[in-house]
Amino acid sequence: MSGKTLSNQALQIIKNYLLLPFSEKKISCPYFNNKRSRVRGALGVLIGKGTPEEIADEAGLIALREKVDLKNLNDEQTKKILVEHNLGVDCSGLIYHVLNAELNARKLGPLRKHIKRPWIKSPIRKLIALLRPAENTGVNTFFNDINTKEIKLSEIQPGDLIIMMNTGSNHSLHHILLINKVGEAVLRYTHSFQFPDDGLYNHGVRQEEIKIIDPNKNLLEQNWSEPRMREYAKTAMGIKIKRLKIL
Repeated sequence: MSGKTLSNQALQIIKNYLLLPFSEKKISCPYFNNKRSRVRGALGVLIGKGTPEEIADEAGLIALREKVDLKNLNDEQTKKILVEHNLGVDCSGLIYHVLNAELNARKLGPLRKHIKRPWIKSPIRKLIALLRPAENTGVNTFFNDINTKEIKLSEIQPGDLIIMMNTGSNHSLHHILLINKVGEAVLRYTHSFQFPDDGLYNHGVRQEEIKIIDPNKNLLEQNWSEPRMREYAKTAMGIKIKRLKIL
């Protein structure tokens, strides 16, 4: 493992999620999963699939509609508005936009051209998925072997994915981490998540690390900087390191 990172374009997307593009505010993007509200057919920004710019712009529109001057709010009050209006990003929405920037930086074209969804049979649904690719890309999409291939820990590179299937106490959830930097025996990853003890507002896009203490052991036997994520990963019925086939 050597010192490698994602492209500057992809890293900028991550930076914008970690520090949303508000004027003179320092707010990380909250976590939001549309499964909780079950809204269908809405704009991506309203269902956890928006870009940082779309989230900031939508917050501005909400503030205008509710006659709130964002300039007079502190960071905590502004983030409260985001959370209470379901403005945030889920794990697969975050990964979609970062990988899309990475592919474009590598001159490979947009991610939507490389994602396949053979389980969609209806022509109308296929058209919708084509027009709304981020909204129709979830953890299952990235996990499917038609889009990604499994790799070994020793082969891991920036842009690779750690995918956890059937996690949580009921094994009903999925989660995905994006490797954005590979250093000397250290993996840095980005994800969007809400731990049970995060409270109402202390959640969202974050970066953490995995220190490789023994490359011959599996991921769960390494040293995670966020023990809560390691414990969460342990609940998964399946966990794999995968890479987009185009990469």
